[in-house]
Parts: sequence; C-alpha cells; structure tokens
Amino acid sequence: MASTALWLSLYSCLSDPTPIKTGEVPTRALNGGSKRPISQETKPAASDDAKSAIIFDATTAISPKEIPAIRNDSKLAAVVETKPTSLPAAKGADNRYSRSTVDRDSPLIVFNAIPKLDDEPAAKIKGDKLEELSGIAPAAQPGEYWGHNDRGNDAEIFRFDRKGEIQQKTVLTEWENDDWEAALRGDDGFLYIGGFGDNDKKRELRHLYKVKEPAPGAKKISGAASFAFTYSDEKAHNCEAFFSMMGRFYLITKTKKDDEKPIVFRLESLKEKETNIAQEVGRMEIRGEVTDAAYSKPHNLLAVLTYEEIFFFSAKEEKDLWNPPAHRIEIDYEQCEGLCFDKENLVLCNEPGNLWVYPLSRFLKTN
Repeated sequence: MASTALWLSLYSCLSDPTPIKTGEVPTRALNGGSKRPISQETKPAASDDAKSAIIFDATTAISPKEIPAIRNDSKLAAVVETKPTSLPAAKGADNRYSRSTVDRDSPLIVFNAIPKLDDEPAAKIKGDKLEELSGIAPAAQPGEYWGHNDRGNDAEIFRFDRKGEIQQKTVLTEWENDDWEAALRGDDGFLYIGGFGDNDKKRELRHLYKVKEPAPGAKKISGAASFAFTYSDEKAHNCEAFFSMMGRFYLITKTKKDDEKPIVFRLESLKEKETNIAQEVGRMEIRGEVTDAAYSKPHNLLAVLTYEEIFFFSAKEEKDLWNPPAHRIEIDYEQCEGLCFDKENLVLCNEPGNLWVYPLSRFLKTN
C-alpha cells in the first residue's frame, strides 16, 4: 500500500444485486467512471441486497471540487475519508471503523482525516459551582450553554458562556438531582434533563425532566414536568447518554465490558402521570463507555461520546443507527462526559469543567 494512500469507503446503491467483482467500482464512482483495484483483504462479501460497501485504497484523496459531483451521483450514498493505519483499535475491537458499511439511503457526509483530538481547552468554567459537569445543552443566548452537575448535587442548572463565565444559576424547586447525566435542547425549545444514571444498577424508575428555559436572571423555576420510565427488558441499566431524532428520544447504555455493544432504547412518547416504557431497539456497532450523545438534524449527523473516542454516524432515521460508525476520532481529555451541537459547532466538556469548541468544518468536508 502506498504511504500516501487514504481509505475511501464508497457506498453503493446499485439496483442490480449482482456481486461486484474484485477490481471494479460502480460506474461513475469517481472521475467519470474510473476503476481502481479493491484490495483482497477488504474485498466486499457477496450481497443479495446490493448494500455492501465497496472499499478500496486510492492513491489520491477526494478534493473539495469533486464533492458536488459525488453528491449528485445517484450511484453513491456516502463517502468517508480516513487513515486507518493512524487510528488505533478500540478496546476489544478491531480497527474496522474506517471500513464502514452503511445503508445505501444514508445521507452523504465526507469527513476530514483527523485521527486524534488533544487540544488545550477553549476555557474552564470559573468557580466551584460546576465541579461535576455531566451534561450540556445550547442556551437561547448565542454562544452560551446550560449545564448541570452529577448525582450528589442540588437540582440546579447553570448558564455559562464560552469564556467559562457563569451567567446564571437556576434551581428546579420541585425535583431533586436523581443522578442527572445528560441534557439536550429539544426541537420544541424546552430543555430536557436525563435523570437516568445508575452505576449500582439498583434503580426501579428513571426520569426525563422537561424544563422551560429559565428567563435571564431567574433564580428559581417551577412547573418542570417529570416523566418516569423503565426499560422494556425489565433490567437495570446505567445510562449517561440520550438524543432526540424524528421526535423520539433514544437512550444509549453505558457498559464497562470491552466485548459488549451498548444497547439503544427508544421512548416513543412521554406521558407524565404514568410509567413510560423505553423499548429496546438495537445495539450500536461500537465499543467503549458511552458518556453522551448529540444529534444534528441539519447535518443528519449523530455524535456518540466515550471516554476515549467520538463516533460519528450518518443518520436520518432509526435504521441508520445500526450501521457501523462512518468515522471515529480518538480524544485525550480527562473524564469527558458532555457534548452538544451548537449550530455549526461541536462543543465538548469534561467533568472538571473544561470546554472545547470545534467548528464542524474541522471534521466535515464542505463544498
């Protein structure tokens, strides 16, 4: 393999189910239908549904000028540009994340080849009010965020800016912090807080809290709705991550077993005066202790955070969650437990209160 080789995963949506022969790529795949050899070790298996990935090593990367043509090519569904040789395997897993197979209907996303993030934080939250930051969500004010502490702390949410300055503290007067682990901003403008942490796996009920965003200066807020739920398998699961997609909430379990894939549960709707059931819908093709997740509807992009990596999924509906991740990036940040999309930025935070703000152009190729 040439030292400059980049792996490109081209996802076929051919209507003809005939298996692709070694050494061929779909017509019009690149440069008007050029053909480049598929290496024997990544030869796609025969497929009866024409959804197998075509993976080959190319001696040149896709240039930004080629992206519009690729996006308009009905034969292709997605392109990923990575460098597998520079990406160490995750614990208990092989280095397959740069060789993803995605459904042919998945949206097209082109990733930059970034193997690792180890930058200095953009800021550290000042003071001692957020010493166990475990969830983050965008605030209505541009460049500001709501965050909360982990279990053992009060039922408080904090608004802070990108300089780490806390602008506001608001108490939820009717509820307690029953191991709050994650937060998100819903499409309806409400804040949702996940009270579903369960390290000891002894809880009978978990909760989602729906909170109207506090007005600037508000020190207390009442009227937050609480939605109790259990899991459909009637087992206890530790969970620190959830996201909203297509009007549904998805929860991802946190497992410490290297060989165990995290389970995804779905809350179809939320009813306040009864126990909701989170239905098990599948397992994700990743490993690691999942600490948060966030979904960007404009980009059809799901980011799943673990202590060691960020996994990116090209997703616009539930079935896309079962594909291997389109890309992964190793991180070297202590106890990183929160992330959110803020328009064209991805924001990370760790438990000690450090913040990292990355423009999405750092990760994604654009036209």
